[in-house]
Amino acid sequence: MQELAACVCMLGFDAFAATGSLPCGDYEHRLGFGAGACGFCAAGFSFTESFQACAQCRLLTQGSVLVHVGLVIISLDVTLPWGTNTLDCACHLGHVRYANECRACEVGNFRNDSRLAVCSPCAQHSFQNATGSTMCHPCPAHSFTALTGWSAVEQCLCVGGYEWDSTRKLCVACQPGFFGASSNGVCAPCPDRFYSDAEAQTACAPCAAHEFSLAPRDSDTACACDPCSGSAVGNVPGAACALCPRGAYAAGGAPNLQRPACLTCPAAKSTPCTSNSAVDACVCEPGHGDRLSNANRFAPCEACASGRYAPDGSNVPCVKCGFGTMTEPELGAQSFGQCMCNAVLGLRVA
Repeated sequence: MQELAACVCMLGFDAFAATGSLPCGDYEHRLGFGAGACGFCAAGFSFTESFQACAQCRLLTQGSVLVHVGLVIISLDVTLPWGTNTLDCACHLGHVRYANECRACEVGNFRNDSRLAVCSPCAQHSFQNATGSTMCHPCPAHSFTALTGWSAVEQCLCVGGYEWDSTRKLCVACQPGFFGASSNGVCAPCPDRFYSDAEAQTACAPCAAHEFSLAPRDSDTACACDPCSGSAVGNVPGAACALCPRGAYAAGGAPNLQRPACLTCPAAKSTPCTSNSAVDACVCEPGHGDRLSNANRFAPCEACASGRYAPDGSNVPCVKCGFGTMTEPELGAQSFGQCMCNAVLGLRVA
């Protein structure tokens, strides 16, 4: 028994007993021939052999003097601080291991979890324009990204109603009179017959019927009556515009704070009132003419005398049928077909 007590375990063995020494367990090591039990590697070291010292994890950074020392991601259990071999040695956050060196995460990517061995793309609505990052930047307010892994703030798209400001690198609200219908980062002016009276609008509001809009179209007061449209109640602010009836006209164009009334054409004048904005649009009714060829635009038209006729649509004198003619009816003939020979004078068609 004295001879047995003098025996010691070999390197890589422990638990000396009557049956001899037992080898260290998996990933355990023991050095020397004295007393002591097998144990695991210290934090930041990787297992080599049960009878050899553990190796300190040490990796270089590609193209840099940065050295990554004592970092481990163990494949068996990510919570353990030592590695099963040198392949478990890892890189600083913001870097990822390729072969036996560390490389910085590329733009649009990051790594901030020591338990993960790879870089991750920036999530939606974020970006990263630098390499070796441990986080991503959020997109500016009122902007978003449709995909992941963006590498520039300019790839953040403004939501509707906002426009990209390249100087300040952020989204600014569309001003009254403008709108942003889609996520293209551009505010457009409201088109005719529309307006917007607030910031950040995604659509313009329509003016009421028979109204168009005057620039800058930044409130409902920009809406004005169409030509030949006016207020039935006269110049009343905010009154509705209505199409003038036949035989009436209106200048239109007055903004919401002023509403013109429809005015009646001079006697024997009329207008279809489709785009008539002034008394000049009033023309003689059929069978009527203007002896002075519209020298006075407010002058009424006169019924054509016998032997003359006039179609509608002009302010000119009635046209003569010819020598020795009369018309039926006697006054207000509207076409040459109503001209006939004057039998009282003894005339007939030759």
